[in-house]
Amino acid sequence: MTVPESFVLEVLRAVRVNKTETTAEEINGLIQAAAADLKRQGVDQIDLDDALTKQAVKLYCKAHYGYDKDNERFIEAYIHLSAAMSLCSDYDSEG
Repeated sequence: MTVPESFVLEVLRAVRVNKTETTAEEINGLIQAAAADLKRQGVDQIDLDDALTKQAVKLYCKAHYGYDKDNERFIEAYIHLSAAMSLCSDYDSEG
C-alpha cells in the first residue's frame, strides 16, 4: 500500500510531532500496520480518503506512537471504531 505524503503529514500533525525523515518513516510504518490490522479485522476497503478510515488510522498511530499517558484511551477508541467498521457493509469486499 502506497501512503500519500499528504496523509503522512496529516498523521504527523495528529500525533503532534515535526516531520523528519525518521518520524515520517515511523509514521508510514504505523499507517501500514493500521491498514493491516483493519484488514485482519475484516475491513476490506482501506481508503485513506474515507473519514472513518482516516480516523481509525490516526487513533492507531496515536496509540502506538509514544502517547504513554493516553495510549489506553486511544487504543480503546481504535478498537471500538475498527469493530464498528468491520461490521459495516461499506467496508467489506462485497459492499
